[in-house]
Amino acid sequence: AETHRRIAELEALAAGREPAETRERESEELFHVLVEQAADAFFLHDADARIIDVNRRACESLGYTREELLRLSVKDFDPAFDFGGLDAWKRMVPGQPETVERVHVRKDGATFPVEVRLGVVESGERRLFLALVRDVTERKQAEEALARRAVQLQTSAEVSHAASSIVDPDELMRR
Repeated sequence: AETHRRIAELEALAAGREPAETRERESEELFHVLVEQAADAFFLHDADARIIDVNRRACESLGYTREELLRLSVKDFDPAFDFGGLDAWKRMVPGQPETVERVHVRKDGATFPVEVRLGVVESGERRLFLALVRDVTERKQAEEALARRAVQLQTSAEVSHAASSIVDPDELMRR
């Protein structure tokens, strides 16, 4: 079988075509580069929430090395994670991701808000979960600033309205 495969590879090379294995390997390498360069953190974990794979951004965002993260479970950096929620994971359907907001904890104990896009991937008999995680600290800060500004504007409008009801503008004009 190995001889036949090698002959097919040589024939493909002689005909100017790339062997299927070469194309597949190049495709896998390209996928790996894309995942590593992604702006969002990439976590692949099993149904017991044990981390199977991560990208560079996941390591940077949490302050762990890749090797350290591969020894952790989701609960180690998402303290509100509820293993009782695993039943919901069992009901997830491939191609129908869910988005949730969480708070993650870095290795140094600092917390930050995240948006998690969680999807299920079936690999043979195994169900794996792909979580794309985005740090939403700046967005949350902007939302809080807008909310504070809205309160300020509302208060100003109420004060202005109250002042106008106390002082009669016609009376002011006559003075």
